[in-house]
Amino acid sequence: LGSNPAYLGFIMRPVGDVPRHTYENILENETYTINSIPTSLIEKAHYTSGKFTREESEFEKCEIEPQYMDGFKAPYVKESPIKLGMKLQDQVPIKLNGTTMIIGSIEHLIIPDNLVAKNGYVDLDAGNLAGISGLNTYYDLKKLDQFPFVRNNQVPDHFN
Repeated sequence: LGSNPAYLGFIMRPVGDVPRHTYENILENETYTINSIPTSLIEKAHYTSGKFTREESEFEKCEIEPQYMDGFKAPYVKESPIKLGMKLQDQVPIKLNGTTMIIGSIEHLIIPDNLVAKNGYVDLDAGNLAGISGLNTYYDLKKLDQFPFVRNNQVPDHFN
């Protein structure tokens, strides 16, 4: 949502009949983490979406090791190669369907050196990371190509 300061947003499903412990934790602590998931962890990560009670820890139930650092109350996923420590900045209700956009600022960005390419970009392919489609379908992230940042109508002639 912005680069200076760095903001990220995500959509929280409607609050209502189904408890939203993640949402409650974000409001209470005003911090949360976003963690990349390695392909080796997708099954355990998937089951963290179960409807656990407030007293149950999805980390414990799904055998995922939490990692506390940087003074954040919210845990990171220890096995996650890319970790973002987020601070709640705003929440925007979306009346159309009862969802809420959560907006946070990136306070901590943890990326191992082996995932930073020579050009400074994050090499998601090198991290054996998973992507998701919908609620339950997972994919490997593989780099296909890289193109220059386009300015001043620098569209290649072969497109015409």
